[in-house]
Amino acid sequence: GRHHSAHDAELLENYYKNTDIFIPEGMGWDAAIASAYQEAAKGNQEAAGKLDMFAESESTKKVNQIIKKYSGKEITFIDIPRGTELYAEMIKQEPEISKTLENFIKNKVPFSEAAERYYKKIYAQTSLEDIREKRMIEMLPIAITLILRKNKSLEKKDKLKVLMRLGAAHTRIYHWLKKRGENVKRVYEEKPHSVNPGLALIGRSCLFNKKLNVDEKEHAYFTDIL
Repeated sequence: GRHHSAHDAELLENYYKNTDIFIPEGMGWDAAIASAYQEAAKGNQEAAGKLDMFAESESTKKVNQIIKKYSGKEITFIDIPRGTELYAEMIKQEPEISKTLENFIKNKVPFSEAAERYYKKIYAQTSLEDIREKRMIEMLPIAITLILRKNKSLEKKDKLKVLMRLGAAHTRIYHWLKKRGENVKRVYEEKPHSVNPGLALIGRSCLFNKKLNVDEKEHAYFTDIL
């Protein structure tokens, strides 16, 4: 679901308290962040006090409160870490897209030209997200295996409960896991869940290699600037 306000994270608590391993979305994590979260999840109060240093939204702060409340969990990260080329490319894209939209309006760029340039920006971002998600799927079994090697009590369990908190844009991960035969369930924090139709249209065109015509590109651009 969304991950901006504290309300966006409220549903998480019901699932977190019964999970064995928690995997948050965390693009840009590093060793210090991973260590703080892992120690806090085990009940280390000093580490728990540091978590909000890494919080970029009220939603993350609410997640941190939940982590502090229920100790004895394992936390791991499978997202793109800081310091990688992919991370550098991704953080460069978002402000570029926002700046592009502002420039279109400020400089009175012709609508058709603005729509085409907007399409190319979102298409490039979606291509990077595709690489990101595939890496997350590759890292998932590796991360869980590393936890089980250290946590013998979890290793002995017949069934593990793994909770992943991801934005709604990453539903492909759910579908991939289900196709692989995993027992998975997805829950949206916001009901009914809504998506930006323009972004979704361009995203699908990228992921499924489907070309958009001029009208579709202009429609996608128009729905985002409304």
